[in-house]
Amino acid sequence: MRIHTKRLFLWVFLLVVIGFLAFFGIELQNREPIIRTFDDCVIAGKRVVESIPRRCEISEGQFIVDIKGVTRGDVGEVGTCSTYVFENYTVDNFLKGSAVIDYGTYPGEKKEELSNDVKSVIAKEVAKGPNFSGYYVVPSWGCGTLCQESAIINGKTGKILIFGFASQYGIEIKKDSKLFIVNPKKNIPSENQVSSEERSTLTRSYYVLENDRFNLLCREFVYKK
Repeated sequence: MRIHTKRLFLWVFLLVVIGFLAFFGIELQNREPIIRTFDDCVIAGKRVVESIPRRCEISEGQFIVDIKGVTRGDVGEVGTCSTYVFENYTVDNFLKGSAVIDYGTYPGEKKEELSNDVKSVIAKEVAKGPNFSGYYVVPSWGCGTLCQESAIINGKTGKILIFGFASQYGIEIKKDSKLFIVNPKKNIPSENQVSSEERSTLTRSYYVLENDRFNLLCREFVYKK
């Protein structure tokens, strides 16, 4: 009798364990994956935006930048781009006001991606007048973890030249210069505040605006190897 009772308890225990594991497995399947990196976002099947650098949409209007993607190409060590300074790229053609924004020139694939919130940011910045290279307007806004976006608008024509130009730590520009710096030194946190991946991959880029187009001048790593 005791043997049968022990067997009965054993079977009940096994059924309980199996049921618990089955329930727990279903819960894990239904749970949203934790997204901490660009690769996590891609594996989760989220939408990838082929910008420069690439971005993955975690949720509506929230993106994470492909840190590794910005290191493709020739990248110099820290200090490689030190000769590229605003004073060497000054302009003397200024504009006090700005033209009406021509949203019909939005260069993105889907105009619905240009949300009302972003339009509001752009409108407020345009109303202030040019802030870059004499007569261009550069509004910027947050787009998620380590992600800021910028647009470049010709203040004379109202044309949106570039939209969704991504950075991890913002940009640095001046009204009297056509030099455009992505991830400027003044915005970069100390090494002990970033991940090992970011320390080894984060870059700073220097562009110059010529004839409504960006040309890459120089790119360097932000942290020493």
